[in-house]
Amino acid sequence: MFDTINASLRQWHENNNDRAKLQHAYFTAIILFVVLAGLVSLLNVELGRQILAAATITGGVFLVNAVAWALLRTFVTDRLSVPAPTPKKPATSTRTATKK
Repeated sequence: MFDTINASLRQWHENNNDRAKLQHAYFTAIILFVVLAGLVSLLNVELGRQILAAATITGGVFLVNAVAWALLRTFVTDRLSVPAPTPKKPATSTRTATKK
């Protein structure tokens, strides 16, 4: 079982870039906060609400990062990865004009 978890984590690490990993971490934190808030609310409602507020803030950060990275990718990264057009040389014709 340990080998399976280790292999899946290694594959996840190789297949995702740093931005995707950070978004996964935010999403995991949101899920953990919500579950923790539900469990804590059984004992202390006010503390559960505060933990749920932390989950809401983390969700806001998740959305802001998603929008910022989408805009960055659209307007900056994609344009940087496109190679600049090379100037074309004027076409020279090898045909000679004939007069009739």
